[in-house]
Amino acid sequence: MLPRFLPLDGRQKVHVWFIGLRPKKWMRPDIQPGDFMGDGEQGGLSREVLAARLRALENDNQGLRAECAELRGKVAGLQVFRDLTDELPYGVGVWRVCGVDPGDMRLLYTNDRAALEWGEEFAQQVGTSLKEAIPEALEAPGPFNLPGMWHRVATSGTPEVVDPLPYGDPEEPRGWLRAHAVPAGEGIVGMVFDNVTRHIRAERQLHELNRALELRVRERTAKLDDLNQELTAFSYSVSHDLRAPLRTVQGFTDALIEDFGEELPEDARGYLRRIDAAARRMKERIEGLLLLSRLSRTRMLSETVHISDRAKKAGARLKAGLAKPREVVVEVQPGLEVYADPRLIEVLLENLIGNALKFTEGTDPSVVSFGMKHTRGTMAFYVRDNGVGFDSSHAEKMFKPFQRLHREEDFPGTGIGLATVQRIVHMQGGRVWATVNEDGGATIWFTL
Repeated sequence: MLPRFLPLDGRQKVHVWFIGLRPKKWMRPDIQPGDFMGDGEQGGLSREVLAARLRALENDNQGLRAECAELRGKVAGLQVFRDLTDELPYGVGVWRVCGVDPGDMRLLYTNDRAALEWGEEFAQQVGTSLKEAIPEALEAPGPFNLPGMWHRVATSGTPEVVDPLPYGDPEEPRGWLRAHAVPAGEGIVGMVFDNVTRHIRAERQLHELNRALELRVRERTAKLDDLNQELTAFSYSVSHDLRAPLRTVQGFTDALIEDFGEELPEDARGYLRRIDAAARRMKERIEGLLLLSRLSRTRMLSETVHISDRAKKAGARLKAGLAKPREVVVEVQPGLEVYADPRLIEVLLENLIGNALKFTEGTDPSVVSFGMKHTRGTMAFYVRDNGVGFDSSHAEKMFKPFQRLHREEDFPGTGIGLATVQRIVHMQGGRVWATVNEDGGATIWFTL
């Protein structure tokens, strides 16, 4: 480092250097190079005075440097703030209050998004008053008067928001904004707004779609009511107009066999037995159709049902009612409950367990299991048997009325049982499906 003070020839000639980017020689303005600064009579300054002045100048220099560093930091921070706000998808502006009139507020800053939304002319109005920058904003009605809101926020320090804010023609706006005003210092307010035009238009389109959907639902409901009335009429017709002739056929068939059975040849008695069997099957199918129609019109209840207990009772009841005694094991997972209609659960279990017992008739022992297990991403109830199983390629047919996968001679039935199960499950908001067991038999799964 160069010395700040250098004695020369015993005289007090002083050379001064500032330690900066480039050292510079300093001398009094009235002293030329080669002259000397003396003491006393020649009017020179003493060494101590010069040293004090130099120290003062050095302190001032250091203070200026600190202020410059602070200002450079603030400028860098402002540049970061500007770069950040220019990347935001929201319009940002800063206003300063200049009196009680909102129109006198001065625009201090605006980002690129605000210029994009309000035009380049607005971005060029930095430093001007609000009445010069956006005079039309002062004429907006109360709820949408942004200058009034900005002035209130700047003076009260309480944030406010307007959502949505239409712009353009009041009757048919070009779009909508969500406008926020937040206090940013004494007498300063920051405005932040987001263009929500797409959201508003999407909501309006969704509202129109909902209205159209509600109209279609009302129309479909009316048609469904008509269909239900027709179904009710059909059920009445089936229960009276069809069952009555069947009772007549069965009655006269029984009378012929009872009164003239010994006089009739064997072939005639065989024909009568076949007529009676066909009438009984027809009666069972009619009863099944009536059950399906009644299910559609049943007013459902919802309560906690101990489905394990009901499955045990249904299994015991069906086991006791078998036409031919055989070894049957009904396994029930204990403690299972479901929130459903108890009457419909009874019908569902009767059909599923009864179906399993029917298709295990040739298996010794017949094993029917009821429980719950995780499958296909959900918890589902199941009824499993070790019976004859079925062709998995025809699994969907099992739940349609009168669709049979086995010969009626081998496994008699109405063809309505699993269709009834599906109807009940769907009414409870669940689904039902069937799988073939690897070790034989079938499993019916259902959710509620």
